[in-house]
Amino acid sequence: MALCERFKMKDLGRAHWCLGIRIVQDVENGTLSIDQEQCIEEMLHRFRMSDCKGVKTPLDPNQILSKAMMPSSDEEIKQMHA
Repeated sequence: MALCERFKMKDLGRAHWCLGIRIVQDVENGTLSIDQEQCIEEMLHRFRMSDCKGVKTPLDPNQILSKAMMPSSDEEIKQMHA
C-alpha cells in the first residue's frame, strides 16, 4: 500500500534539508549526497572551536560500498558491534 493512500500527504518537491541534514541530488549524474556541515559549523561556533584544526574523516569519501562487503554471518555482525 502506498503511503499516500494511507496518510494525508502533500508533495513539496525535492527535499533540500531534513532534520539538519543537507540533501544534494544530482539527477544528471544519478548521485545523492548528504552532509551535516552547517550543523557542525554551528556546534563549533557554539563551543568556541571555530578556529580548531580539523582532521580528515576516517572513511575514504571515495570508497564505494557494496552488498558483497556486508557481514555474512552473525559472528561478523557481533564483531562489528564490539
